[in-house]
Amino acid sequence: MSVIWVTVIEVLDSEQYAKYSALAMDTPMKYGGRPFKRGKQDLVEGEPPLHLHALLEFPSLDAAWQWYNSPEYAKAREVRGDSARVRSVFLEGSFADPVTT
Repeated sequence: MSVIWVTVIEVLDSEQYAKYSALAMDTPMKYGGRPFKRGKQDLVEGEPPLHLHALLEFPSLDAAWQWYNSPEYAKAREVRGDSARVRSVFLEGSFADPVTT
């Protein structure tokens, strides 16, 4: 069953965060991760978001954890340090087939 990694990022130091981003960018692919490519963002409800959002898809929860705990991503997280506040979750599941009537 596939897994989506959802993270909300509040960047506090953009220069340091850019270094993290450069290191982290290609790390998921080695573990089967696929990035969600963002396009236009439309506000649906509430106040405009002040944070970045990132989404990755992995083939399994095991693959997602292997990536997260990998030496490559650990190094990137270390570089990120206190440059951002991050909240992340792995969501295991799949999109339901459309209901036909």
